Amino acid sequence: TVTLSGAANYYTLQVTPSGGSTTTYNQQTGNISLSGLSNGTTYTLDIIPKYYYYYDAVDANSYTYSGTTVSRTGTPSAPTYTITYNGNGNDGGSTSATSGQLPLTVASNGFTKTGNTFNGWNTAAGGGGTSYSPGNSYNTASNLTLYAQWTLNTYTISYDANGGTGAPSSQTKTYGTALTLSSTTPTRTGYTFSSWNTASGGGGTTYAAGASYTTNAAATLYAQWTQNATVPPAPTGASVGSSTLTKTLSTTLTRISNTSKDQYWSASVKEDFTISWTGDNSATSYEIYYNTSGTAPSSSTNAIYTGITNQSYADYWYRASVGGSAVTYYYWVRARNAQGTSSYVSCGNKAIAVITIASFSIRLYVGGSTTNFSNPSNTYGWGGNTSGTPLLTSGYPWRSLTDRGNPNATPSTGVGHYAWAQATVSGGTAITATSSTV
Repeated sequence: TVTLSGAANYYTLQVTPSGGSTTTYNQQTGNISLSGLSNGTTYTLDIIPKYYYYYDAVDANSYTYSGTTVSRTGTPSAPTYTITYNGNGNDGGSTSATSGQLPLTVASNGFTKTGNTFNGWNTAAGGGGTSYSPGNSYNTASNLTLYAQWTLNTYTISYDANGGTGAPSSQTKTYGTALTLSSTTPTRTGYTFSSWNTASGGGGTTYAAGASYTTNAAATLYAQWTQNATVPPAPTGASVGSSTLTKTLSTTLTRISNTSKDQYWSASVKEDFTISWTGDNSATSYEIYYNTSGTAPSSSTNAIYTGITNQSYADYWYRASVGGSAVTYYYWVRARNAQGTSSYVSCGNKAIAVITIASFSIRLYVGGSTTNFSNPSNTYGWGGNTSGTPLLTSGYPWRSLTDRGNPNATPSTGVGHYAWAQATVSGGTAITATSSTV
């Protein structure tokens, strides 16, 4: 806009763009609005004042003269506008104003507000004006203030029955507002619901059903269970393992007189074995009962071995006598906890080994060292008495023998006697023993 003022009766305005044609505006006063100008182009404006110097009444013409021309040169430019941003309750961050020629682009948000999420801009603080999103175009010839719009954060609280069924539906917590947890509780066979916990194993934060949840964070709450008080189930897979045998046999020869000597022997067998089973983790200990009849015990039968905390038990049987009848032992095991005991279950049986003297004799030791019992040069003797009583050897050819042998006896090279015995264990491998020379 060009404003023309002064003493002239009127003005002529000539507008000439750089390198272009002149446009003339005649008889102008006051304001002249120039249109069609290009931003960034240089224009020369010549203003020529016009004055009336006389009026010819005959021909009714006014005669004028031109005053001094006034020239101005300039480059037109478009106006600029500013968008200012208001955090509208923010507690951090900032957003720089947007300035320039239209159109302007609405800025992204740089404000922060604890517990809230940015939800666009609005021309009114309360959100009742015109809404703008970051990146929108603004093309109105006026400055603008935009207010950040905020939405309170929400958090999902989920429930996990953790082995049970019937977990309640998820709930939504709003920032800064306490949430009352669901009063619905799941169920689980053999267990009682005790609480919720942020860890499945119970190592997190505990909440009761219907408690107040104030943490501003999403969470999964896991049901915690207390096992109902019941007796443990009976063990399974019970069995009696194979045996390890330890066998001993010894024999002695005692001088009665120059012509008689007595043989004695002793033997034992020890049988080690392990009873094993699989138990439930509700059991605190196990108990074992056994008998030789094979009759299963009742629930009221007292156990023989008690307080067993492992799921196995090492047992053994020991025979310190020779001969006798074979004995079979039958085993049962049961589980125990504070509520009582399970039923007995069979583990199987174990036949206990018997050691039997198979052969014995008093033998003449001939030649060699007196400690060389394993390979005597010659042997003579009697055997057959397996009753366990001493064997008296007083007949031919030992009559009149001295305790160290008789050079006149047959064989003349005899130098003494020793006892020899052999035993078997339940018909198995034989073992032997010898005594000192007498």
